[in-house]
Amino acid sequence: MKRTLAILFLSLAVLIPTGCDSLIGLLQLDIVTVVMINEGNDNIEGELYYASEQLLPREAIIAGGERVNFDLRAGETFVFSRDCDDLQAILIADADVQSVFGQNESTSTLRDGTDFNCGDRITYRFRYNDLGLNFDIDQDVN
Repeated sequence: MKRTLAILFLSLAVLIPTGCDSLIGLLQLDIVTVVMINEGNDNIEGELYYASEQLLPREAIIAGGERVNFDLRAGETFVFSRDCDDLQAILIADADVQSVFGQNESTSTLRDGTDFNCGDRITYRFRYNDLGLNFDIDQDVN
């Protein structure tokens, strides 16, 4: 019993200074996290698609990939994670600002190994002015 406790404390002493990345690696959490942030004052509705095949063309991802419908209120953030094998390519096919002017946007396709890697966080920031104009979607990977 004392030996088990000593091993446990020694393991924690090694892991704590190295941070969460070591713990995630130890637990083998092979995920990609997707964050969508509405930075405006109107709602955003849209469709995000992802696929388990990274080389599929955009049209094939939309036709046969997994669809995530989203409705972000002003200032809202939506986060989800998927296994790296399931999320090899990702794109936003259509996002609409729910305002008088009703602008819409889409994104380019991000692909595993080229644009992001397993363990990364993909962040989509929806930005536009108070009238819902100049709508843009910023993509960031870290």
